[in-house]
Amino acid sequence: MRITAPRAPGPAGRPLRAPVRDVDSSAGVREVYLRSLLRVQRRLAVGVLAAVALPLAAVPLAFAAVPALSSYRLGGLPLPWLVLGLAIHPLLFAASVWYVRRAEQTEVDFTALLSADLFPTDPPSGSPLPIDPPSRE
Repeated sequence: MRITAPRAPGPAGRPLRAPVRDVDSSAGVREVYLRSLLRVQRRLAVGVLAAVALPLAAVPLAFAAVPALSSYRLGGLPLPWLVLGLAIHPLLFAASVWYVRRAEQTEVDFTALLSADLFPTDPPSGSPLPIDPPSRE
């Protein structure tokens, strides 16, 4: 038999970690947090949809209201094609980048809220969560 590691319980100074708990540990709190997260995500999605759909719907309406705009050509291409093909894409790109950043930030905030609620920094006395790791002096 060959021994390749010492019989030490673990590296010195290694902090104890709090036991991992899930949102499922408290059904009432879980439902409130998840409803809140879904409400924020829904509001974000509807806002981005409105911010993109309104200008996109306004373009054909503008060309229908002012038919003379449809006859203009730039570089051999009709103006409606240029507006729909070139001007709308930066709007879509900006909206998608903004949406992804806000959605990620919402998830980070949600995770931080859960961590703060499930793992308080100052647990009450008698709590199974360690306040400070034991020192090994």
